[in-house]
Amino acid sequence: MAGRMSRVGEIVEELVFQPLPGRLASLLLGQFELAATDAIARDLTLDEMAARIGTTREMVCKLLYRFAGEGVIDVQRTELKIKDHDRLLEIANQLKG
Repeated sequence: MAGRMSRVGEIVEELVFQPLPGRLASLLLGQFELAATDAIARDLTLDEMAARIGTTREMVCKLLYRFAGEGVIDVQRTELKIKDHDRLLEIANQLKG
């Protein structure tokens, strides 16, 4: 129970203190970690991604294409690829305590 409460506290802290691009970058990094590769299948819908980071599907879409425009990721129909892991990590860690 204490472990669950600690995790809930971390989630709330991320939602309150971490900017939206950082939350999306963290989500993507977590997905890439699970896949252990620089490409992941797009098995999460935009709605699911939005729900996990506390925003709308439109904002997730906008940010994904912003990251792609900056050369951080490559957005394909069926997968996402990391092009600049260091930059994605930097975005994820912005204003993170």
